[in-house]
Amino acid sequence: MKKLVLTAALALVALLSVTASAFAAHNATIRNAGEIATASSGKVTFRAGEISIECNLTLSGTLAGTISNLERPEERQSLGSIRGVAWRECAGGEVSSVLNTPWNILYTGETGAMPNSVTSVQFTIQNAQFLLSTFGGFVRCLYAGEAPVTMAATATRTAGTYTSGLIRTTESSFAKVSGALCPEAGRMTGSFNMTPVQTITVS
Repeated sequence: MKKLVLTAALALVALLSVTASAFAAHNATIRNAGEIATASSGKVTFRAGEISIECNLTLSGTLAGTISNLERPEERQSLGSIRGVAWRECAGGEVSSVLNTPWNILYTGETGAMPNSVTSVQFTIQNAQFLLSTFGGFVRCLYAGEAPVTMAATATRTAGTYTSGLIRTTESSFAKVSGALCPEAGRMTGSFNMTPVQTITVS
């Protein structure tokens, strides 16, 4: 009986150890956090029905220096914010203005295994709003929504350390807030490069 109890106790300890390891909360340190700019790599496209507007965009904002509890979605926090948007060389229409800034950047997950095999980082730009004009300014449409984003993470020679890579948004969904003759929903797609390049260390 004593051997049976001891065996059961050892098995329980082993199970708890494995479980604790599997659900350990990892943290990330980000350098050079602070002021950032993300310029589009080519033009960003916004499509809504027959409307298709393409612009070169630069998003400016701030990035947090740390992220905690990466594997606990209920405890994930803001990664920073987008405070301004600049646009140029638009085709098919214009960005008249952006509203509701700053837009929060919410960390939402990652692909690969932490801490040493991460391949990308996911976050969402929340509550973004664009006022767009097309057809010579005859149609003006205000859209609001969220842009899920994936940023490539490139492993360095140091275990658990990565550099930031190309940022892509492909699944963003925006709903019409106002505007006659405007489609009810639209999508934005594009890719961006972050300046300065960030070094992310997961521990």
